[in-house]
Amino acid sequence: MSLASRHSMVLAAGMVCLALCAAGAQAAPPSVYGFWLTEEADAIIEILPCSANNPCGKIAWLREQGPDVRDVKNPDPKQRTRPICGLELLGGFQTSGSGWVSGWLYNPEDGKTHRDVALTVRSGGAALTVSVGGGFFSSSETWRRADAPAVRCPR
Repeated sequence: MSLASRHSMVLAAGMVCLALCAAGAQAAPPSVYGFWLTEEADAIIEILPCSANNPCGKIAWLREQGPDVRDVKNPDPKQRTRPICGLELLGGFQTSGSGWVSGWLYNPEDGKTHRDVALTVRSGGAALTVSVGGGFFSSSETWRRADAPAVRCPR
């Protein structure tokens, strides 16, 4: 085998390796962790890694704050006096190829806990789609990445 033939084979092998490596090296999805401003801009939710590094979220800031902002619509009368600020409102997620699925979301505005919640980070990590349910009766909301609030809810 001539030197030119060997050089061509090495070059071809290198190109195949480069193509395979590039195809297999996908960028990690943007992180779901951090602070998110809700669609109505009335709360900032902090999403943290919790059990098994799956996300959970607490209210880190509320537009309406004060000692009278309580979980008054909770179906459990014993929970109706707890403050909403600092409340854990999402969790139970499991990882999936496109984000996080099978979670729950508590909505203090109506006192309901929604199941089958999914989180999908979009727009290069700047937006988070929170989807409740699947199929015809599903709904979703888009949260925007936010800075840590200057005034935070008690932890």
